[in-house]
Amino acid sequence: MPAMTHPRTVSYPAAPAPRRRGRPGWQIAVLAGVAVLVVAAAATVVVLLVASRGPGTFTVTGSVELKTGQFEVHDGNPATCNGIDVYQDLRGGADASIADAKGKFVAIGRFAAGSPRTGWCSLWFTIANVPRGAGPYGLWVTHRGPKPYTEAQLAGRLTLGFD
Repeated sequence: MPAMTHPRTVSYPAAPAPRRRGRPGWQIAVLAGVAVLVVAAAATVVVLLVASRGPGTFTVTGSVELKTGQFEVHDGNPATCNGIDVYQDLRGGADASIADAKGKFVAIGRFAAGSPRTGWCSLWFTIANVPRGAGPYGLWVTHRGPKPYTEAQLAGRLTLGFD
C-alpha cells in the first residue's frame, strides 16, 4: 500500500471587497436638479393656465343682523328666525345679489335659515362666483339696494343691520 499523502493546500484569491450600493453623490445632485426643474416647469404651466382663464372670481359672505322687534323665532331643532313686518322678506332662501359697476347683476346667492340669539336674528348669505375687477359693486339684499362696495370690502365678512 502506498503511503498516504496529504492533499495539497490550495489557496484562493481573497474575495473582492463588497461593492458599495447606491449612487455616487454627483448622480444624486443631478437627479435632484432635474426634479426641481420638472416641478418648476409644472408650476409655471399651472400658473399660466389659471391666468389665461381671466380675472377670476371670489365669494362674498356675510350676515344681516335683525334686532328685537324686527324678527320672529320658530321653534324646532334647531330653532330658526326670519324678519317680520317690513323685514318679512329676510328669511332662509331669499336672494342676495351683486351688481357690477354698470348695474348688471353678475352673481346671486341665497340666505341660509336664520339663527336666533338673545335679542338678535342672524341671517347668513353666500354669493359665489363674483367676477374680479368688475367693481365698484352694488350689494342687493332681497329688494334693498344697491349698497356700494369695493372688491376689497366684499372680500371680508360683511355684517349688515337695520336701525
